[in-house]
Amino acid sequence: MFCKDCGSQLPDGYKFCEVCGAETDSLISENGINNLYLFSVKRKKKPKIKAIIFTALIIVIGISVFFVNYTKKRSGLYNNIAWGTSREKIGKMLGDDLIKGEGFSSDLSIIEDYDGMKGVRAYVSYMFEDDRLCGISVTLSNQNSSYTDSMIIEKCTDKFNKLYGKKDEDTTRSIWNAGKSDIELDHLMDGVIIIRYTDTTEFKKQRDITY
Repeated sequence: MFCKDCGSQLPDGYKFCEVCGAETDSLISENGINNLYLFSVKRKKKPKIKAIIFTALIIVIGISVFFVNYTKKRSGLYNNIAWGTSREKIGKMLGDDLIKGEGFSSDLSIIEDYDGMKGVRAYVSYMFEDDRLCGISVTLSNQNSSYTDSMIIEKCTDKFNKLYGKKDEDTTRSIWNAGKSDIELDHLMDGVIIIRYTDTTEFKKQRDITY
């Protein structure tokens, strides 16, 4: 037996502590002390276990988010807009930034300082068949920037090479087979560079069968 007040060890059966005089209800058995010790240890462990689980959960979520974003970047889709997206939905996504081509099969948006290049303006044309997205053309106008055409082409080439691997080249164009799209970079004339996104998905196959 042990005294709760002073901690002295006493023979079993004592009603009072010989050292401090505490009554029986202040005495506790050796098993009781062991149980109290184990209980306190378990209570100390629980917060640590919860912290470890919480940290592991945060890491898993972080990896998942990174993987999803990384996969989206490598999809080959312009701004992750899927082929076959309705004209109406794209209109809602872009809002006032979209210039609707009434009576035509394409809509237009204008981006200033394209891809962080100050003074480079991009005219993004969204092309539709049966009001479904089937092609995108990005025309870069380099009339009022400090960049040369070669610098812009080099920056675009480096970006696509990192995402989709080495380009295929002919005499005037660079082409990347980028998952859901073929991406073509073409130096049309001085001050004008075009990036074309062409559908390579099942949506294209369905259109080919239809037509």
